[in-house]
Amino acid sequence: MTKFILAIALFFPFLSSAQFVYLPSWDRTIRFIAYSPDGNQVIANSSETTAGVWDMSNGKILHTLKHEHPVRDAIFDPSGKYILTKSSRHTTLYTSSLILWNAETGDLLHHLEGHTKIVTDMEFNSKGDKIITASEDGTARLWSAGTGELIQTFADREGRVNCVKFSSSGKTIATTSTDKTAKIRLADTGELQHTLHGHTDNVTYATYSPDGKRLFTASNDETVKVWNVETGEELQTLSGHPADVKHIAFSPDQKYLLTTATGIAEVNNTIMLWDVSSLDLVHKIEGNILDKEAIGHRERINDALFNHNSELLICSDYDGEIKVWDTESGDLMNTSNWGMGSFYLAVHPSKNIFLVGGHNNFKVIQAESGKRLIELYLVDDHPDQWIHTFNGKKYVDTRADVMKKLQVMDQGKAHPFSAYENDFYVPDLWVKVMKGDTLFVKE
Repeated sequence: MTKFILAIALFFPFLSSAQFVYLPSWDRTIRFIAYSPDGNQVIANSSETTAGVWDMSNGKILHTLKHEHPVRDAIFDPSGKYILTKSSRHTTLYTSSLILWNAETGDLLHHLEGHTKIVTDMEFNSKGDKIITASEDGTARLWSAGTGELIQTFADREGRVNCVKFSSSGKTIATTSTDKTAKIRLADTGELQHTLHGHTDNVTYATYSPDGKRLFTASNDETVKVWNVETGEELQTLSGHPADVKHIAFSPDQKYLLTTATGIAEVNNTIMLWDVSSLDLVHKIEGNILDKEAIGHRERINDALFNHNSELLICSDYDGEIKVWDTESGDLMNTSNWGMGSFYLAVHPSKNIFLVGGHNNFKVIQAESGKRLIELYLVDDHPDQWIHTFNGKKYVDTRADVMKKLQVMDQGKAHPFSAYENDFYVPDLWVKVMKGDTLFVKE
């Protein structure tokens, strides 16, 4: 297998200025990425069948979580005690597995066995002691995080279960399905409280209001519906999206509701912000691959998140374009494009930075400016292939004979190498190579 060299350009403002950091390489597109609840760790797939957990204060990898099949997703519980991963193999058997890990030690705790098809969604409750999962097998399953034991199976759906959500209190569970309905159950007993009829197409997503009194459901019928959790009554329908609604989220300050929609062939990509109290529309941002003048996303929207203080909205699309908006004014703050595959996002819980997962890399971005703070990327060691710095400057040839001869740069000054002067150009970086296979760079 082709050997890869990992380069990391480090510009992280809250790290010591004297530190170099190391992170291991991977050779697949990032399929998921997330911060731990305290923001000190990051989890992402580190290879096809492993998830890596990194300490972001020093760049050291803490755990490598190995799986039998490709890893598709991973989440921390709200306390940071557990990590839940899902993996699957897309064959005729649709093999899928869920594994619960100790987040502190990286030890495997439990295999959560029961689903017979691909797991579509998973979530911890607010206490972190229970897990709810959804699957293409038409069931939702409730598990104990402490023991890994299956508590209950909810198997009364006629189609795939798309989304599962705990209320903030953990008292009820909501599920959505391709059968055009959402259901609300008591978390303790599993007793069905309400089946919510009203959507005319696949119900793609759901989320509770922060107070747990309302449930918001998204559908391919181009609407979002609002329901009374206690009575099951439909309260309101939010219209205006010209395509399938895929995502709903509340801002951390509970002032805004975000909904996003994406149409077929990158047409009708819309972001809508609503006032939570009145449910009046605040901003509508439209994008269309056929309209070059539109300020919204031209490609399909993949992810949309508020930053930690609700002042910014960060959105990505399948073309690798990231847009950052001011939530109050609706103004576009910055636009960047990190290339195909750069469409998974995660926001830091207390700092104004976010992660972008892409093809063979992930980056830490300063939210207001869109500036890269950290970039991890790979370069094949094929002859004459070059590594580039964050600003596009060529600084080292990746041929093995060159790499092995590089020495430590001191005081940030470029020391020319007479035999390799044309291969090594670093006017403003410190460079250090260890064992000929890992490159560290710092401004």
